[in-house]
Amino acid sequence: MRQALPILFLLLGGCASAPRPPVVEYALPLPAPITTAPAASAPVLALAPIEAPRPLTGRKLLYRQGRRLAAYAWHRWADSPPALLTHLLVERLAAGGRWKAVLPPHSNGRGDLRLEGTLLDFSLHLDPQPAAVVRARFVLLD
Repeated sequence: MRQALPILFLLLGGCASAPRPPVVEYALPLPAPITTAPAASAPVLALAPIEAPRPLTGRKLLYRQGRRLAAYAWHRWADSPPALLTHLLVERLAAGGRWKAVLPPHSNGRGDLRLEGTLLDFSLHLDPQPAAVVRARFVLLD
């Protein structure tokens, strides 16, 4: 029995030291927006922090199969989905020409209007065919 223990530890150690695959990070790369100059009377838009349910506030890359929500082990977002969506909104809304300025959520500036949002889904749905799903609700407040 004493001779079997070192062999067992060597075998278990070999399993524990097996190389792991590298973690892959994903962002939301989009083509450059078409920039338009805003009118002189355009309002300033302030973005509120985007709210999200707990599973969507981390960096895990989620998938949904039936009713089951799970995360990929070796894949994750470069930032949380609400942060990625906020960055995208600031960039796109500022470039669109509708607003004099678009203020990010933690800006000290004041906007004429406020955009509040809730992220409802940000996952890969596997059934019936794989599809990336982003669902959000936004409210524009005066």
